[in-house]
Amino acid sequence: MSSIFFKRRRWRRASFLLCVFLSAANGAASGRALPWTGQHGLEDSLYRSVIHSWIPRALGWPTNVYTSTGVLINNQNIFIPLVIMTALDDAARYRRLPGLARLERALEQKLAAYRAFERRRGRPSGSLNYSSRLPYSICPSDFDTGSEAAYWLAARGRLDGYIGDFISATGRFRDVGRTIEDASDARWKTVNSGAFMTWAEPKEPGFIHGCMEWNNVDCIVNLRIISSAGLYERAGGQIPEPVRLGMRAACGLIARVLSNREETVCSPYYRRASQFYLAYAQAVDAAPSCLSRSASAARSGAIREARRLLAREDVSTLELSELIVALKKLLPCRRRPARIATLILAMTGKLRHALSTQGRQKIRPQPYFYAGYPDGKYGHVWFSSPPLDSALALEALAIP
Repeated sequence: MSSIFFKRRRWRRASFLLCVFLSAANGAASGRALPWTGQHGLEDSLYRSVIHSWIPRALGWPTNVYTSTGVLINNQNIFIPLVIMTALDDAARYRRLPGLARLERALEQKLAAYRAFERRRGRPSGSLNYSSRLPYSICPSDFDTGSEAAYWLAARGRLDGYIGDFISATGRFRDVGRTIEDASDARWKTVNSGAFMTWAEPKEPGFIHGCMEWNNVDCIVNLRIISSAGLYERAGGQIPEPVRLGMRAACGLIARVLSNREETVCSPYYRRASQFYLAYAQAVDAAPSCLSRSASAARSGAIREARRLLAREDVSTLELSELIVALKKLLPCRRRPARIATLILAMTGKLRHALSTQGRQKIRPQPYFYAGYPDGKYGHVWFSSPPLDSALALEALAIP
């Protein structure tokens, strides 16, 4: 028996050393921030492209809104800058990023302005709108944007009043007591599941004023709420009972999604499997006990998706980046088998090749980050952001 134990121990140590070696060969450090080289390396180039895209007067990065009618709209919002900054903060744990603190302070200023906008409009305490500009400012507040803000603040130890208000607000808008299901809900979830709604609006499906949209339950929005609540509780915050019930219901739905392989149909906004696994990896790290039932299935699904992407010729750098980050978080170095370390190395090599052939600082536009519901004026709409693509690629390359 002891012989088997020591063999397993040696195998785990060998796998860990292989993981560290492959990570170092790929440019990531294990537990130590690499210096800024300034030598035009790929990671430096990606970071410069993000920095140079910052719009000082807007305190954020641009978002391109593409429509099926051929109209391109440049949009300013709080959501995309929060996603970008979360990726940069994660990358900064392993690679020094000069000037990041200045951008964080500016984004905090923008977030404070958005919170003031919510108070002036009399919206639910703790909610947050995607944009303070027309036409999006007339939409109700959504918990996708709110959870991104709460997670970013909690990850940086900024447990101010907003996070507690946000957590409480999610408990008031749950999928309970509804008599009609939205069409997007019926594709994947049970009726009155108890999970969290997407919008801070009445629970019955109905035309949401000004947004051409129906209230619904979105699996990725639920994963992001779980992430925020998990970090909040870990830092000593108290989770209200309605929120705890919502988390339990959401985690049960996520387990069902993985069992049925419905990763691409459980969200009307995020339609790539890589996005699901990225959100899952963040959530299971923040709230491991809630998602313990589905963790093994998530790891298997992410590995299966990685092999599928490796076999594709037309895979985008955005998909590769999302899935590399997800795999590295789901299977960190100390628990990463040698075959998975080799798989991640192959994916990272494919990402580096795709980025280098596009030219430094000239990353070609990627597929949309998320989709909006169709409306009468523009038809279908898709949201993308080149700085976000670069930030996610930098995060994927930086994590060991």
